Amino acid sequence: MGVINIKGSKPYEQYGAILGQMRRRAGLTQEAAAEILDISTRVLQLYESGARVPRLDMAVKMAEVYSFSLDEFSVSERQE
Repeated sequence: MGVINIKGSKPYEQYGAILGQMRRRAGLTQEAAAEILDISTRVLQLYESGARVPRLDMAVKMAEVYSFSLDEFSVSERQE
């Protein structure tokens, strides 16, 4: 089953918003977070905009750096 893109919205926009919120809650700028995560700022921007979704290993690393659990990430998405 493919991803449905409705009215130009990005398929992972909700996940991206959560990632951005978690990063800000951790007190990190995009530049600082990207350096810690060893990715470019542009890649982090793509994750946070919902244009791309991180692989599982990167999601785990983000959870560690931002101090949240992947369960919390999943629960946040389901509450919408």
